[in-house]
Formats: sequence, C-alpha cells, structure tokens
Amino acid sequence: MTLHHIQQGVTLIELLIGIAVAAILLTIVAPSFNTVIKNNRLATGANQVVSHLSLARSEAIKRGTFVSVCKSSNQTTCSNSANWEDGWIVFVDEDGDRTIDAGTDTIIRTHQGLPRNTLRGTTNLANSACFSSRGFARGCTGPSDGTLRLCDDRNDTNNARSIAISTTGRVTVTRTTTSCP
Repeated sequence: MTLHHIQQGVTLIELLIGIAVAAILLTIVAPSFNTVIKNNRLATGANQVVSHLSLARSEAIKRGTFVSVCKSSNQTTCSNSANWEDGWIVFVDEDGDRTIDAGTDTIIRTHQGLPRNTLRGTTNLANSACFSSRGFARGCTGPSDGTLRLCDDRNDTNNARSIAISTTGRVTVTRTTTSCP
C-alpha cells in the first residue's frame, strides 16, 4: 500500500511571483482608476448644479415669483467674493434683487460646494442666476442666461463640463473643449 502525499499550500517562490504579478497589475490599473474617479466627480458635480438650477426654475413657476441661486461660502448669505464651487443657495427672491432679504426671502435649499473642482460663470452668471415666475432666466436685475464651466484639478479641457442656461430657462450639460478657469 502506497500513500500519496498531497501538497497543500504554496512555496515561497510561488508566493513571490504572485505578489509581483499583483504589483504590476496594480501599477497599470491605478492611474486608470484615478481617471474614472475624477470623471465621476465631474459628472456628479454637473448633475448637482443642474439639479439645483432646475429646482429653482420649477419653484419659481410653482410659487409664481422670482427664485434665485447665488454663490455662497457659508450657505446662509450670498457672496460675490465666493466662488461657485464653494457652495450656493436656492431661495425665493420676492423682490428679485438676487440677495437674501431677512424676513421676506425663504431659503429653499443649500449646497456646500464641489471639492477639488472649479466652477465659474460667464458674465450673466458670475454671481447668481434668477428665474421668473414663468421659468425664464431673466426678469430679476438682468438676464441669467449663460454658461457655468466645471473643471477638475487636471484642467483637461476634454473632460470639462459646460452647464448652459438658455433665456427660456432650460438647463443643459455638455462636455466642452474650451479652456478651464
């Protein structure tokens, strides 16, 4: 009667070869994974901006009054010195002056910002956007049509997003190839 010895486990050489192969694969995959994360962060940021702008437009129509979105670093007051990526406030703007007036204006929603991204607006959207009771991007203290440009720390113009607001109030997102702020 012969006993067959069944080997269990791996040798040290097999273990080292397995670790080496895993290290090579991680070296190849890690930069691609970083790109996926940054692209998802841009898409998520663009979706958050569009969501809040669309909310402002629908609330303006529903409430029959002006609703503004202004940039804010503290989510309690509008600030022209803040950047859009610092955060913003969606609020009922009873007098259409694009500032939050205590006692008359109501904050609908706030957003704390977009970390690791930059978000800048064209002239009409430099500090705020406003929607009229009919949903148009005008009627407050001037027009609110224009573009917000969203970029990440790569400053890669092929991955930037443009969030456009038309004069009719429609909000769209597209990939853009123009320069980042």
